[in-house]
Amino acid sequence: MGSLNRATATRPAPPAPDPPRGSGTVVGLAAGVFAVILAVVLADSGHQIAVDQPASGQTRTVDIALDGMRVRPGALQVPAGTRLVLRVTNVDATPHDLRMAHRRRVHGVGLSECRRILPVRSAAISAVHIRQGDIVGNRANIVLVNESGWQLRYAHWAGCRMLDAILAGPEMAARYILAQETSDFWNDELFSDGGLLLDLVEHRLLFFGEELMTTMNERRAVFEMLKILWPGYSISWAYGATAELVEYVGAPVMLRDSPSEPELILAEDTDRLHHLVTVDNGIDRMRAWPLWWGSSAAWHGPQVLDRLPGVGARSLQLGTVPESGVHINVPDKTLGLWVTNPVPGLLRWLPRLWPSWRIEFWEDRYEEQFRQCGGLITAPPLDTESGVKEAQSWLKNRVYQSYEDSPMGRIDGLVALIDADGLPSPTVSDSAVRDAGIRPTPAEWALFESACAQVRTGGRAA
Repeated sequence: MGSLNRATATRPAPPAPDPPRGSGTVVGLAAGVFAVILAVVLADSGHQIAVDQPASGQTRTVDIALDGMRVRPGALQVPAGTRLVLRVTNVDATPHDLRMAHRRRVHGVGLSECRRILPVRSAAISAVHIRQGDIVGNRANIVLVNESGWQLRYAHWAGCRMLDAILAGPEMAARYILAQETSDFWNDELFSDGGLLLDLVEHRLLFFGEELMTTMNERRAVFEMLKILWPGYSISWAYGATAELVEYVGAPVMLRDSPSEPELILAEDTDRLHHLVTVDNGIDRMRAWPLWWGSSAAWHGPQVLDRLPGVGARSLQLGTVPESGVHINVPDKTLGLWVTNPVPGLLRWLPRLWPSWRIEFWEDRYEEQFRQCGGLITAPPLDTESGVKEAQSWLKNRVYQSYEDSPMGRIDGLVALIDADGLPSPTVSDSAVRDAGIRPTPAEWALFESACAQVRTGGRAA
């Protein structure tokens, strides 16, 4: 398991709304002078809606239909400056998970908004104002520290797949980092899906941003594998996200200066990923709310107690371990929270959001929240063997994916779709189509598979 350590001193598929398995990939294009691409991805089908804008100040509502494996319309034109609302109707017989991928925060959920749309149901997805020059991607700040100091690099698509860089140990990781673009500035923490810091001097590895690490079986298995692959290194998950990398090297970077207030909406299915809020009010003991995941209810401060939907459940038998959680002990004025995905700025803001409250940060230890609930919340036990198997299969498919399945290939496909519909052709940035071409050597991949086998057989107890 990662620890929050601090010091003084390619081609991703974004995570799906449920356990991150699927062919869907966020496609990102740089805007031309008058155009920008916004992508909507169906995590269970991999299909996308491209929205192309060449200027206005109005709101436009567009009806979108999900029919089998088709999305209608596939592309549409919207003037820059428009506030876009997508009214999405699922005319299929099965539920669909919808992601709107955009670099700004939508309803406080971060880089994407996730909605489950049941058969013959609709959902309104309200986008922020469309601006000229926007770029969609899964960005990552990457730092290499050596005897000469530290250097910053940028990867446009690595933000949700940082394991691609570190799955075979330090040598491959250094090679991966040096293949990325050099950069003179840090990508904004709100728009950074991932980050990596490799300190070759102090033997430290610090990272965040990985689609496999939202599901607990895979998360715990991966950390055990990394212990084997990185002997002598301190391996840490950067719970503070970009801010933690910045702090490590002492860079003078302006960070998030305003809090978020994510929507508090009940999750319909606790067999899928969700955010768990539990409250001990000292009166009728404990109440629980499984909510949409993607941020943290802790952003609301103590006011969250008046904003939670409904009365809550007295007990819950969850179908899967949540993605994150918050426990509020009202009599003791104690807030406990844990996360898997980064929540930029939250750790810095907590003392101001919860003044006079005791704050306990449990990193990814969901067990602490369950323990606070005295057995009233249960979930399936961890299955590290299953996690190893899934991680190994998923990473093999991703690392060795074809060009057509990579973000670069999907960009080409989206551009072709736009051209075929007679829409203005967008300008694709070099960053969006750059292929660093870094894959493990056969020997390095064999090391990774050996580590998987050791964890699977108990050579390293998870």
